[in-house]
Amino acid sequence: MLDKTRSQMVADARGAARQAQRAVRWRAFLWFLASAILLIVGLLVGDCILQREEAGLRWLWLGVAIAAIAGFARSLLLPALRFECSTNDVARWLEKRSPQSRCHLSVALELSEIPSDDPRFGSSAFRDAAMSDWLATSAPPEWKNVVRWDEVRRAMIGLCAVVAIGVLFFSFWPKYGLQASRRLLMPWSTEHWPRKNQLAFVDLPATVGQGTSLQ
Repeated sequence: MLDKTRSQMVADARGAARQAQRAVRWRAFLWFLASAILLIVGLLVGDCILQREEAGLRWLWLGVAIAAIAGFARSLLLPALRFECSTNDVARWLEKRSPQSRCHLSVALELSEIPSDDPRFGSSAFRDAAMSDWLATSAPPEWKNVVRWDEVRRAMIGLCAVVAIGVLFFSFWPKYGLQASRRLLMPWSTEHWPRKNQLAFVDLPATVGQGTSLQ
């Protein structure tokens, strides 16, 4: 019975640690997407408002977009990908969150992870007695409810809000949005904004009299 309790607690704690890693990485990925999309939409709106034709400025905006997205990846994605969560990390976090009800949880979990034939941490009988004493005063937590996904939900809401802004922009000004996108992604192209005043000769006469001002 004690062995089953120990193995179940270790398995549940490892599952909670994996959930914590997934939550951290999902939150970082969603905020990365939200930040990148908001940046791009902001640049497109700025180009639509300013309508500047300097080629250097278009290259500058593309460089700013690439540098900023790389910065978002470095500050959000890399720490999340490097984040490692062990079972003891989860147990210590629970102890800090609820010290009265989770007293010595990390110790009990550590004892549960030690193989029965490992003599480095005392005899098997001693560890069984320590584990029995802990179970008499405490109970293993609900490991599957340990990880809170509130931060992931907030990141998802933020991403949805940014996507909604982009959809509204392209819905109300599809022509301008597409043209600004081409100008941002291809600063070397000859894509220009339409001129406000375009002067052109209309219905020129086929023949003019000699000596007139039109000649």
